[in-house]
Amino acid sequence: FIFVSFFINFIVVIRFLSIFVSAIPFICIPSSVRGKQARCKNINECKSQSNDCFPGAACRDTDGSYECTCPKGFTGDGFVCNDFDECTTNPCDDNAVCTNISGAYTCECIIGYNGNGKSCKDVNECLSNPCDDNAYCSNTPGSFTCACMLGFAGDGHFVCDDVDECAELSDVCHNDATCRNTPGSYYCSCHS
Repeated sequence: FIFVSFFINFIVVIRFLSIFVSAIPFICIPSSVRGKQARCKNINECKSQSNDCFPGAACRDTDGSYECTCPKGFTGDGFVCNDFDECTTNPCDDNAVCTNISGAYTCECIIGYNGNGKSCKDVNECLSNPCDDNAYCSNTPGSFTCACMLGFAGDGHFVCDDVDECAELSDVCHNDATCRNTPGSYYCSCHS
């Protein structure tokens, strides 16, 4: 009779568990010996996929329950996680743009700088000769400037035309000399 009673109780418990297994943290089997407690086994909700963790959150099984931890780049209790805007902590170089994306961020150097975004170095644009042939290039942080050489006029970038000092300047030569224009300069030749 004890064995039949135990067996019937066991079947009832198993049927109950098969219906509600995801709702109970332990599986308990009643003892067949009078006065002994039932044996209970923890259900690992993390392995059984019967947890309510946020997608991508880490699940850690505990006795009779489980805990969730938000994935990197998110904040919350593990069940509800919100994207954390890492750009508010200035993780990029001062000469880079930070872009927040879901669960992460990217850093990109601004124009005039090279690097991975966390470290950006000034590009010396003058090495690629961006100015007119008759101009000087000066590298500046993140950019450059062009200035026409003495004897030339223009924007320095695209145009540096020769200045005709003989036509534009009066009295550049002595009264007994003739002014001759040269590229970027002039000379005076005495009358014979």
